Amino acid sequence: MKKSYPQLTEMDLSFEFGKEDELIDRIAKRLDIGANDVMELMKRNNLPLHLLI
Repeated sequence: MKKSYPQLTEMDLSFEFGKEDELIDRIAKRLDIGANDVMELMKRNNLPLHLLI
């Protein structure tokens, strides 16, 4: 995902189990899109939360 969206930082993409909502919110904020849009991007690219990088 970082290759497609170079504005995302390592911190934006850091994943901790149990804090999935925080991850989605960070990505949404950085990309200036909604959380549902982040989820759609992940689904479209077959990315589980822990494989975003």
